[in-house]
Amino acid sequence: MKSKPLVSILTPVYNVERYIKKCIHSVLNQTYRNWEWIIIDDGSTDNTPKIIKSFDDPRIIYIRQKRKGVEKIVETFNIAFKKSTGDLIALLAGDDYWPRYKLDLQVKIFREDCDVILCYGDVCIINVFDERISRRKPKAPKKMLYNNPIGSSLKMFFLLKNFIPAPTLIIRRDILEKIGGFVQVDGLPAEDFPTLIRLSLEGKFYYIPKILAFYRKHPLSISFGKSLEFAKTSSKFILDFLKEYNERLSSLNIHFNDIIIKKLHEKIIRELAARYDFVVGLSYLINKEYDKARRYFINQLKNYKNRYTILSILGIFATYLKLTPRVPVCVV
Repeated sequence: MKSKPLVSILTPVYNVERYIKKCIHSVLNQTYRNWEWIIIDDGSTDNTPKIIKSFDDPRIIYIRQKRKGVEKIVETFNIAFKKSTGDLIALLAGDDYWPRYKLDLQVKIFREDCDVILCYGDVCIINVFDERISRRKPKAPKKMLYNNPIGSSLKMFFLLKNFIPAPTLIIRRDILEKIGGFVQVDGLPAEDFPTLIRLSLEGKFYYIPKILAFYRKHPLSISFGKSLEFAKTSSKFILDFLKEYNERLSSLNIHFNDIIIKKLHEKIIRELAARYDFVVGLSYLINKEYDKARRYFINQLKNYKNRYTILSILGIFATYLKLTPRVPVCVV
């Protein structure tokens, strides 16, 4: 790798006129300057194209395509990947943004350790008003966080938990090329989770316990309200993965029982269903959509009597008092 590796930033966008300007400024303000940015516009119908084109920087490569939709978001990421030329690949959604030190900090890791194939960190959850809600930190043993020995991270992923936030992620290009680009799974509009599982067989990860991105959680995001659907599709992918890579797993002395994994997933999905309305209600609440939040909290009370009952009651009170739950620990 060159002493000053080129970072390719990949960003599919669609109707993000409210957020894209802040996203662009966050990249332009990076202390690390050797980057190119492939922005693929998936047929936006608002002012997104106009805003992007207003920034006169040769490092920003804007491409507009006919609308493919969120179902083909991984295909769009792979188009951007093929257009890119960087040694390192970074992901950034058009409604998220980065702290100015982000690239500098992570590029340093890749330059110091050639065995690291991907690097990631914490995210600060924000709402549509740019208010900082909470900090998301991975909770896992060190060997899983660093995938050392190789394959250690699979245990977390097989619990249907993606502990690596996509907007903090940087991957070595040659490794991503080796696995054929971002992994596409029918019915799962996510470029990160299946790809990370596949990358778990290729090398070490590196975790930086610092906020590396501001992740916007809002009702128009791709993943909003899709936790159950995504979990079911991810479960099928994992079971297929175990069959396809059985020999590779065995060579790494990694052994999973697919029957046990399937039963575990069924339990996890039942637990997700049991708190689904509360989680969606909370997402509406942090974005101050109080009426919608209240409806989901009431549904939670009607459908389940569990540990989320009291929290849902508190949520209902919060909607009437117009309170936004925040844990202001996102200091950068």
